[in-house]
Amino acid sequence: MADGSPNAKLDPGYVRLLKKNAELGFKTIAYIRTVHQTRPIAEVKAVMAKFIELYGTDKIHGFYFDEISSRNNGATAYMAELYNYTKSTYGNKLVVANPGTHITDAIAPYADIFMTNEGTADEYINNYKTAYSAFEKDPANSHRIFHTIYDAKAGDYQKIINLSRQRNAGWVFITTDSTIPDGRPYNDLAANFPTLVDNVNNLNRRPFDPNRNTTQPLLTGVIIASADVKTTITAK
Repeated sequence: MADGSPNAKLDPGYVRLLKKNAELGFKTIAYIRTVHQTRPIAEVKAVMAKFIELYGTDKIHGFYFDEISSRNNGATAYMAELYNYTKSTYGNKLVVANPGTHITDAIAPYADIFMTNEGTADEYINNYKTAYSAFEKDPANSHRIFHTIYDAKAGDYQKIINLSRQRNAGWVFITTDSTIPDGRPYNDLAANFPTLVDNVNNLNRRPFDPNRNTTQPLLTGVIIASADVKTTITAK
């Protein structure tokens, strides 16, 4: 979550982190808020460009678009615009979108990976809502589906992993951290982390590469309503 504002300056801490990530073979994805697709697209595109300008196209391997909605055609068109802009402007950069919940089939083409679950382990184990899109129900799409589960107990790791397989999530992030006391469930390492890693590695599975590297066909006659941009999608 480095600063990608127009006046952002190079952060030496991020430079060191990106270098270390590259040495370890990790891919780094730049975080960008869309505010449920109400943030002007021109502003989002400027943030993307700023990340590349500051940290280098070889260090930024993709973009993580947060606060994504698939509730209406305008929101879908917004994501379609961002997805195809990323692929046409930055080539093989990965597009990750976080609605935090299930998506519609209409929006499914417009990210390489969708985070379709973001919630507590209790919710995931005891109160999981079944996916309604054909996209999420199809095991062939597991390499494009990501589940995040926080506030977990270490003793439930295997149960959560098993459930994620049943729910076609090829990518899973589990942590014992919670929103208490700071509202941030992702800033502490999970308890018994080596055990968690072993549980995942013992599956002997690696998802297919989700990066499709190409633009996708678009909806017909959909308009993004915004004070700053209006994009009409005409191709099918």
